[in-house]
Amino acid sequence: MAWWIERHNRYSSMEAKALIEEAGPIHSLREIFSPDPLSRRKSLKQLGYRLPGRPLIVFLYLYVFRLGVLDGRAGLIYCRL
Repeated sequence: MAWWIERHNRYSSMEAKALIEEAGPIHSLREIFSPDPLSRRKSLKQLGYRLPGRPLIVFLYLYVFRLGVLDGRAGLIYCRL
């Protein structure tokens, strides 16, 4: 378990550095609804990272919608990590 947490922390640190380097203003609504999939995905990703309560949203997504609740205690522990 310690190895998994250490690896997760390493990857999350690399992702945080990448987000800081590419951080910029939130794209306009026009780019969110753009027909270009790359532009649309980048805009939605930037918006998603700035949502208030994001950790709670991610937990609920994993635990409820991805059915982590069916795994019992192991699912709860995994979703909390």
